[in-house]
Amino acid sequence: MNDDDDAERLLAAVRAVRRGTRAVGGGPLRQGLTGAQTELLRLLRREPGISVGEAARRLALAGNTVSTLVRQLVENGHVVREPDPDDARTARLRLTAATDDALREWRDRRHAAVAGALAAMDPALRAQVDGTVDLLEAVAAALEGDA
Repeated sequence: MNDDDDAERLLAAVRAVRRGTRAVGGGPLRQGLTGAQTELLRLLRREPGISVGEAARRLALAGNTVSTLVRQLVENGHVVREPDPDDARTARLRLTAATDDALREWRDRRHAAVAGALAAMDPALRAQVDGTVDLLEAVAAALEGDA
């Protein structure tokens, strides 16, 4: 095997895991969302109160792209913009309560599916998961360094 083969296997495995969790977990909301909208919602769940600029940096997207996503999500009732008490030019972003609940339930369904798959594995294979996650985190960090 060479680096190209390893890269292809890694990407194929990640796609398969994502497909599997999508099949079990469904989407985060009944209404269809784009991948970018979903990533922004997940970020806002982890970091409520961030600004558009902070979100753009975390997602490695242009500020105007995130502004468009925020506008769409506000119009659809998923996000609220609140004025920053220290800077009138800045808005702070938060999920609506209903969207926060839906994202939590979606995460719980996906986590349960993965936990079930891990529990069903041969113990020797299961023991490799920690090292594999460390590897994936290192690859992600290296890729973020290139961005």
